[in-house]
Amino acid sequence: MREKDYANAVLYLEKSLLYNKTENNKDLLQDIYKNLALCYKGLGDKNKENESLENLIRITDTISGLNTKTAEISIKNIEEEKIEEKKTLKKTILIYSSIVSSLSLVLFIYLYYQNKRKKKLILESKEIISQKESETLKLKSRIVDAHEEIMQLAKTNDIGFLAKFQEVYPNVSQKLLEINPALTKDNLIFCALIWLGFSSKDIAEFTFMQHRSVQIKKGRLRKKLNLGSDVDLYQYIKSLVNN
Repeated sequence: MREKDYANAVLYLEKSLLYNKTENNKDLLQDIYKNLALCYKGLGDKNKENESLENLIRITDTISGLNTKTAEISIKNIEEEKIEEKKTLKKTILIYSSIVSSLSLVLFIYLYYQNKRKKKLILESKEIISQKESETLKLKSRIVDAHEEIMQLAKTNDIGFLAKFQEVYPNVSQKLLEINPALTKDNLIFCALIWLGFSSKDIAEFTFMQHRSVQIKKGRLRKKLNLGSDVDLYQYIKSLVNN
């Protein structure tokens, strides 16, 4: 390149330098100082060449410093982001752990009280069953006692026999009177003795009657109940309470 060309290049580069100093475009300034150093070298201007090289070194150091600072800022930002992410993750884990713990506690309390309530219901049911069984046994005992009393009253031909029988077995007389309301007290006593299973011989003995008289009373009772000779009187009267 000729000296004139170097001179023209210097003029152009100096103008560019003035403009870019205002704009503060350091990368472009670096290129300008580099080219100025080359042009001044071509012109043999050692001072200007050195000045341009010094400016080139200074701007290069500035750019390197900026890049280093930018890199440091980027690294710092990345580290801060990681720290923040860890904090967020830790907070999220803590929240979920709290939720799981709370739900587990609620579930435990619910199951505990459900189990407690179930045990209470089972215990109450057992107590009710035990009470019912006790009442049933007492009732059976009373029925047995009452039945034994009725049997004894029948055997002694006691005047209170029919009243006690109707108290313990009210349905028997009720059913008989539904069939024939005209049945007498004597008829009902006779039916009660039959329902209890006493034979004709037993009835004759308890009521101080002859066996034949008992058979005659059976025949009259059949007529009042409108029963044929083929119907078993004992089975018929016994079945009334079951119906």
